[in-house]
Amino acid sequence: MMEEVVPLVVVLIISFVDTTKHPCPTLPMTTIKTLLVSLILVPFAQAWISIPAAHHRHSFCVSTELSLARYRPDTNQRNDDASNESTDDGVTGQGSNWLERSFPIPQEKIDAKTVMDYNLGLSGVSFGTGPLSGRMYAAMTKRSSALQQAPREMKDEILGTLRIYAMDFTAKEATKVALNQNGLEMVLQDDEQDEGMWGVVDSIQLLDENDQPIGPMYDDWEDAAKNWTPGQAFDFVVRQVPAKVRELSLEELLQALDPDGSLREEGKAMNMNLIPTTDDLQSLEDMAGENRRRVELSPQDTESVFTGYPEKRGYRVITADALRDCWQQPDRESFLDNPTVLHVMDALVSHGCLVVDLQNTNPLEGLWKTVEEVFASKDTFSPLRTATETGSSYAKVGYIEYDTMAFLETRRTSDGAMLPDELSSEQQQSLQDAFASIWDVSRNVIRIAMAASALEDEANNDDMREDDINFDPFQAADWAVEELVDHGGSRGSVSMSPHRLCRYFSPSIDAESKDDQKYKEVFGAHTDSTFITAVPVATVPGLEVYDEAAERWYRPEALLTSSHCRYVVLVPGEFLQLLTRQEILAGVHRVVVGAEQRFSAPLLLRGRPEAVWNVRRYFGPSALSSNSLLQECDGRTMEEIHASMQNSFQ
Repeated sequence: MMEEVVPLVVVLIISFVDTTKHPCPTLPMTTIKTLLVSLILVPFAQAWISIPAAHHRHSFCVSTELSLARYRPDTNQRNDDASNESTDDGVTGQGSNWLERSFPIPQEKIDAKTVMDYNLGLSGVSFGTGPLSGRMYAAMTKRSSALQQAPREMKDEILGTLRIYAMDFTAKEATKVALNQNGLEMVLQDDEQDEGMWGVVDSIQLLDENDQPIGPMYDDWEDAAKNWTPGQAFDFVVRQVPAKVRELSLEELLQALDPDGSLREEGKAMNMNLIPTTDDLQSLEDMAGENRRRVELSPQDTESVFTGYPEKRGYRVITADALRDCWQQPDRESFLDNPTVLHVMDALVSHGCLVVDLQNTNPLEGLWKTVEEVFASKDTFSPLRTATETGSSYAKVGYIEYDTMAFLETRRTSDGAMLPDELSSEQQQSLQDAFASIWDVSRNVIRIAMAASALEDEANNDDMREDDINFDPFQAADWAVEELVDHGGSRGSVSMSPHRLCRYFSPSIDAESKDDQKYKEVFGAHTDSTFITAVPVATVPGLEVYDEAAERWYRPEALLTSSHCRYVVLVPGEFLQLLTRQEILAGVHRVVVGAEQRFSAPLLLRGRPEAVWNVRRYFGPSALSSNSLLQECDGRTMEEIHASMQNSFQ
C-alpha cells in the first residue's frame, strides 16, 4: 500500500510545484501540506527507534536528559506506600506523574483482556520528552528531501506540522512506557495510530532549561508547538487512552514464579535451558533489548551479601602495575595465556566487574576529602544545568537532590580545570588527580579486553581475509582508547565523561538506629552507556553487581572498606560490550543502602560525541562482513550509536 501511495504523492507535488503562482484549485493547501509531510514521515518511520522498554523489573525507570545513568526516582510507577495507594477509581501516582481510569469501574470482575480507557499525567523530566522530541524533529527535517524541495512559502507550515508530529509522537511513546510500568499496554486500532487519534491531550506545560514551568498551559499541540523549541521538555495530560493488562513475557513470568532462581538451577542440573538466550545479536536495538532483559531478570533480593570466592581468580584484586606491565610489551602468540589477561577477562565476563589496587592512596584520599566537603557545603553549588561548552547538549554540571540521593555532577575541561566553577582550586586538583589515576588503570583494562577479544575472534574465524594478516589488534586497541573514549574534553572544552559525587540514603530507615540494618535499593538495576564505570571503593559498601556466573548480587566493596583509598571497582559498560564483540557484556549493577548513608564518586568513561567508529581501523577488514553489529556502527558517531540504543546521549 505504501509503495502505491508515495508515487501518487510525488506526482501531486510535482503538479503543485509546476504551478507555484496558481496552485491547482482542486488541491487545497492543507492537503498538499499533509502530502508533503507524509513524504517526510515515510522514510523516517523506517529508521525510527522508539523509547527503549528498559525497566527495572516491576518498576520502569526512564532515561532522561539528566546525566544520571538510566534511572530516576520520580517515574510513573506504582507506589505501595499507604500515602499513595491506588483508589477504587484506579488512581495511582502523585504530583506530575499519575494514572487513573477514565470512567467508573463496574463492581463485577473485569477480565484481564478487557480494554479500558485511562487518563495519565506525565512529567517531561521523568520521561525524557525533551531529548526524544528534539531528536525526532531533527531526524525528520534532516532526512527530508521533500522539505528541501518544497516551495519557500510552504516550508514554515511544514516545519510547524513536523513540530506537532514530534511532540505528539514523543508523548505517545512516553505514555506507552508509563502504562507499561503500571502493568498495562496501549491497545490501538489501525485508525487510532495517527497523530491526535491515540488519546486526547491537554494541559501541555513547556519547561525551561532548568526543568521549571515556563509560559502558559496549552490545551492542544498546535498552540504548544508554536512556542516549543525542538528539544524542549514538556509535561502533559492525556485522556481516554485505550489499554489492557500487559501479558508477561516468558522471562518475566519465570522471574515472578522463580524469584530466587531455584527452579532454574534444577533445570540446569537436568540440562534444560529455561530462559532463552541470544547468542548472535543482529543490531544495536537487539543489544539494548538483551541488556534490558538481563536487567529484568536480576533478582530483587537486597538482604544476602555475596563477596565472591577468594580461591577464584576473577574475584581477587589485581594491581595497577600488573595491568601496566601486561600492556607494555604484549606478545601476540602468548597474550591469551597471560595470567593478567586471564584474570581481567574472567572477572569482566563472568562476574561483571574487576577490582583494581591502585597501589597509591593519595589520589583517592584527596577525592574522598572533596566528597565530604561538597556535601557539607552543598548549598554553595548551582543547580544542575547544561554544560553548553561540550560537543553535546546533554552534558550536565551542578547539584541536584532527590528523595534518596543527591549528586554533584563534575566534568573535566580541556584546559585542566573542573566544573562547576564553585569547586575550590584544591577540590579541582583532587578531582583531576583521581581522574588521572583511575583513567590510567581503566584504559589498560579496555586495551587488554579489546585485544583479547580480537585475538579470540581471529582464532575462531574461518572467514579471515588476506588483508587481515596485517591487522594489529594491539595498535587498534590503542587507537580506539585514545580516539573514542572521552578522557579530558572533546571538540568542546568539557569532557563527556562525568565524575559524579554522590550521597545515597534511605528515608525509611532511621539513620540513628544501628539495629535496623535492612538494605534498601535506592538506585535501580541498570547497565551504563559507558566504556567503563569506575567506582572508587567507599567506606560504606553499597555497590552491587549482578554476577552472571554465581547468579547472585555480588558486593565487591564488602571486604575492602578498611583500606578503601587503594581500590577501584571497574564495571564494563555498553560500549565495551561493542568493543569486545559481545564477549564482555555490560555489567548489571545497582546501589543499596542500609541505616548508614553512603558516599560514592563514580567516574563514567563515556565516548566523544563526534568520534566516528571506523570498523576496519579498530576491528580489521573481516569484521565488516562477519559482524552485523559492527556493520551498523561503521561510519557513525558515538552520539548516533548511543541514540540507537536509548533515548538520550548523556
